[in-house]
Amino acid sequence: LPESYYNVHVQARGHKSYTATILLGPEGLELKPFLAKDFVSYTFSVRETQVKEVYKFTVEATFETQVPAPVVTVEPVVVNLDDLESGLVTQYQYIITNHG
Repeated sequence: LPESYYNVHVQARGHKSYTATILLGPEGLELKPFLAKDFVSYTFSVRETQVKEVYKFTVEATFETQVPAPVVTVEPVVVNLDDLESGLVTQYQYIITNHG
């Protein structure tokens, strides 16, 4: 990848997302995004009532209980992109382990 600013967005179902703008220089960059687990989720709904201009708002909270939080590691932690040329496609293999 050429030296430049890049927008990075990481997301996973059931987790908060991570977004950052990074400067990738010639020395590379080690990025360690943290995706916090959402143990509580909220659902909002709005319904009309029979009274004009009156609405019913409902907030439903869903709690995950008795669920162990995962402790996930990804290997390799750092990937050298020095040999990656513009316009080429390559694949990397990662090992993702849940220790939780």
